Amino acid sequence: MGIKRLRFGVVCDNINVEGWQLNSIRKMLDLEFVEAGLIILINSNQSKQIFGRNTYVRKTNLTSIMKNITILECDSVKSVTDDNHFSEKDLKKINGFELDFLLNLCEGNLGGEITKLPRFGVWSFQHCSNLPQYIWEIYNDRHVTFASLNQISHENILLKKGCFSIIKDSYKKNKLHITSVISEWPARVCQEILNNHSAYMRQGSIAAQPPKFMKPTTKQMGGFLGKLLINKCKKVFSKLFSYEYWNIGIVPKPIHEVLNDSNVKIKWLFQKKDLYYADPFAYQEEGGLRILMEELDYKVVKGYISGLNVKKNVDWDIVTFNQAMLKFPCHMSYPFILEHENEVYCIPETSEVKEASIYQLNKSSKEWKKVKTLIKDFHAVDSTIVKHGDHWWLFCTKSFSTIQSHNNELHIFYADELFGEWKPHCLNPVKIDIRSSRPAGTPFVHEGMLYRPAQDCSKTYGGRIVLNKIKTLTISEFEEESVSFVEPQSDSLYPDGVHTLSSVGGVTLIDGKRFDYSLFHFFRKLYKLRPVKDIKQVNSSQLEKGTTTVDPL
Repeated sequence: MGIKRLRFGVVCDNINVEGWQLNSIRKMLDLEFVEAGLIILINSNQSKQIFGRNTYVRKTNLTSIMKNITILECDSVKSVTDDNHFSEKDLKKINGFELDFLLNLCEGNLGGEITKLPRFGVWSFQHCSNLPQYIWEIYNDRHVTFASLNQISHENILLKKGCFSIIKDSYKKNKLHITSVISEWPARVCQEILNNHSAYMRQGSIAAQPPKFMKPTTKQMGGFLGKLLINKCKKVFSKLFSYEYWNIGIVPKPIHEVLNDSNVKIKWLFQKKDLYYADPFAYQEEGGLRILMEELDYKVVKGYISGLNVKKNVDWDIVTFNQAMLKFPCHMSYPFILEHENEVYCIPETSEVKEASIYQLNKSSKEWKKVKTLIKDFHAVDSTIVKHGDHWWLFCTKSFSTIQSHNNELHIFYADELFGEWKPHCLNPVKIDIRSSRPAGTPFVHEGMLYRPAQDCSKTYGGRIVLNKIKTLTISEFEEESVSFVEPQSDSLYPDGVHTLSSVGGVTLIDGKRFDYSLFHFFRKLYKLRPVKDIKQVNSSQLEKGTTTVDPL
């Protein structure tokens, strides 16, 4: 353990705080070696006026969870930079409580000597989930918003950060999905300090200055309300009258060439508009490729893994098509292919059953058999494995954590051997970014650097692919940067998205998305609600055994 115990204080300008703030403190108090030592209540007329303008927000008394904690009332003075400064008398009183850090829940920032008293400084949230910020984000047609937890000092040090897709039809939902994530950050930093994994506090990035927002005019407020209504109507219309379709194709060049030439020529393997085939991965067979992919049946709203053989020639002719090669009671997708020691393995996405399992191909019978569950009790989405350095690494996102966690919350696991013990990275989630977290295909090495394809879901699910260059990857650190993008092709049948880029035998596989709008889709969606017998369905005992059969059509 790096530190034996952490003692913190809370600074607020009203004893009543919002629910997410209360939850943030509760999560810290739930930790074994973290305790509360002080509540600092700022007496400021300006603070009271600010609070008065937000009476529409439901608040709870802080002492409901911080019982028997000393409340110290202090006067503050606003500086030129609008920070709250304390008197020397109050600073001496605060110093006497021997706090390790202060969590600032005030409307304004803290400045001056108060930031130097606790050894881990003052922590303050910076996020655009308040109504004025939301108004301008919708008015300016923004797609993403940012949040951070900063250590306040002469230079604000970034402790945690996140990039979120804006929910454009509801301020309440937008704020909830951001605050549900950031409320966990102080407790995570506490855990990392206690476990001696907080090097970023000494060498961390400098936090950006918060944006300034002017009060909207009556005309601008009308524009905001109009766009909010339009966004609501678009959402309802899309839900009732649209489907999204995916198709897969082949790019006749190695995956690393996409770094410098994202405008790739794609040979689509299916030419029909109403097919849903996505997430293509493949391994080489004599005379061509064996491709595994997700096939989605909208009648049962569930995916399964189908396969096809393509002949390696100019047109990449389809030789055989096998439907539902891997079909379990849960939704399946993203059949990541891994070749190791002359064996072929597949790690399909089965997040609904809270596991990531690996299947081995029997090359003679063409059957897949489950050989090991790599991760248990974890909703792993799009598990992607690569051997790099001294370890095996598994990248995935996590579903059912928050509204957007399956698209923005990157987790890493590592192991010494492929079939060894897999451990979570100490900084999980190592990244929260709707633009570049969710895995999107085969990691690859180019000129000595490891690259990781990821999805950019900021505008729409699977909107484009971003190639991330991994700068640091160890069991205690992780850093990557986005260096290139693969955009959907506007002149193809699939102009609305791409979200998988995989490598096999010197060629690259890709998929593409199109939205289809029709009044007839409304009746198809009604039909979907009817009970439909799911043919060729395997039961849960077969899922446990992990055996599948090939069913050629």
